[in-house]
Amino acid sequence: MKTTSKENIYKPVTLKENHSSKEEIVKKSLISELLLSLKSGIFAFAVVFTFSIISKSLAYSLGSAKIFAVNINDVIFSFWAFLIFSFIAFLQHYITPHK
Repeated sequence: MKTTSKENIYKPVTLKENHSSKEEIVKKSLISELLLSLKSGIFAFAVVFTFSIISKSLAYSLGSAKIFAVNINDVIFSFWAFLIFSFIAFLQHYITPHK
């Protein structure tokens, strides 16, 4: 078994050492960008849906709503938040300059 020193562990990986083509690097980068944008979309969906449920339960507990029901409209509205925030997070990678 080959042991590595700390200097080898923190050495930057170059294209020759990794044996990856540029297409594979771009593909991995695109997949990571998509996963990050999906994560922000799921967060937006959860926030909007939670806010909807909290506001409906508050209205029910205060008596201004006679029944507590979550409609398909709440899910669709939350889905729109998912789409918008995912799209914004995906575009931020191309709008902001790379350092």
